[in-house]
Amino acid sequence: MDNPDAAIPVTLLSGFLGAGKTTLLNHLLQQTRGRRLAVLVNDFGDVNVDAHLVEQVEGDTLALTNGCICCTRRDDLVAAMQALRERPEAPEHIVVEASGVSDPWAIAGTLRLPGVRPFFRLGGVVTVVDAGAVAAWRDAEPEALVFDQIRAANLLVLNKIDLVGESARDAAMRWLDRFAGGTPVLPAAHGRVDAGVLLGTFEARTAATDPGLPAADHPDADHPEADHGEAFATASFYHPGPMRSLPAVQQALRAMPPSVLRGKGWIYLEALPDRRILVQQVGRRIDFEPGRPWGSESPHTRLVFISREPLADLDRMFAEAVAEGPESSPRM
Repeated sequence: MDNPDAAIPVTLLSGFLGAGKTTLLNHLLQQTRGRRLAVLVNDFGDVNVDAHLVEQVEGDTLALTNGCICCTRRDDLVAAMQALRERPEAPEHIVVEASGVSDPWAIAGTLRLPGVRPFFRLGGVVTVVDAGAVAAWRDAEPEALVFDQIRAANLLVLNKIDLVGESARDAAMRWLDRFAGGTPVLPAAHGRVDAGVLLGTFEARTAATDPGLPAADHPDADHPEADHGEAFATASFYHPGPMRSLPAVQQALRAMPPSVLRGKGWIYLEALPDRRILVQQVGRRIDFEPGRPWGSESPHTRLVFISREPLADLDRMFAEAVAEGPESSPRM
């Protein structure tokens, strides 16, 4: 990849018919402030955008006053994304709503094609599951596509929990864990999930209160998003010296507790001291990409995590991955 920092992250939103993908998208659009988010949907008619947010409608593109763009993807997915990238103000993030009967593996594979990888990267696969439907699936096994959508996910949203009892919700969580062990599950009602968790933008809010992180030039730092029904803990790991190897870092990341939903940042690698290595973690999916050179900046490792539960003792978690050098410290 020539310039991974310039690659636009793409989040794939999957889920069977009626799971609540569009409701989640509507909520996501309402949360976004000043972030240039583009959403590729199958049909405008399904997206219930408040009239006062609509700034301009031009062909297949709906421009919103909060900086979001909503497009229909009637043609080739890659062509639609390239058209967004070539806009005067390219989006910072693209969300693709997959059809309820589509295979997310095939769509994710498109982003790995040689002609696509330099410009877009997979930011994660989020699959929405209807909590009520899981009860029926426990009695009669669903079609294979449902399993494909669940197993392709890096993050699962168990939606419509307000329509089932607590015991049914717990049973649904156990069922999902059986078929997608290790994949984080977020319970939700009416598709209300924190945008920072879905898109990996949580570090902006962390930086606003964490003196150990760089200041975030982002509207969310000054205007935190509203409470969406679940509290999340954030923690960061900083180390001024090099890390031993990518396998050592990967092993440490895979050993993180199941409560960790996302992680991101960069590492200073002993074998590649001239540039940073970018890290993206969504559930159990971990990606490494070469980043920009350090230049005049002192090489260091900085990783930020968001979790359903507080994270402690990150020093211990990364102890085996750290090369000899100054000690690092977690920041909460």
